Amino acid sequence: MQQLYVVRHADAEPTKTTDEERALTSKGERQAAKVGQFCAKQEFAVGPVFSSPLVRAVQTAELVAKPLGADVKTSRELAPGMTPGRLRAFLREQRSRDSLLIVGHEPDLSHAVADLLGCAPERLRVKKATLLRVSFEEAKLELATLDFLVPVGLL
Repeated sequence: MQQLYVVRHADAEPTKTTDEERALTSKGERQAAKVGQFCAKQEFAVGPVFSSPLVRAVQTAELVAKPLGADVKTSRELAPGMTPGRLRAFLREQRSRDSLLIVGHEPDLSHAVADLLGCAPERLRVKKATLLRVSFEEAKLELATLDFLVPVGLL
């Protein structure tokens, strides 16, 4: 059984020169740190944390990874525009890992996770700094189970 932890980037600046440059706000930094502390307290073993290359996602990933003692790796596959098919391909590439944690963006995360769960994309919304986990058999990505979804406000 493989486990996928999914985190939407935390609260970010509303405007910058480009979308790629938007950084976390101080609130976002606190949110991401809370997610990381929760993951460490629960002793989630995730290996490296994979992140979209956009600044706000990388900053979120770094703050989540720190208490876990995990490295952060960026992947263009997790950048805005990620499709359910791209996430499936990414998961197949990572099939040797029992669990992994990704940090990305909306609405891509909701659509990709809904696809894994076999539900309509409009049935799921991942708010900023929300942590969720799905479990699945590597050969049966379409039979994923939602284990939990925890908004940062409950951490």
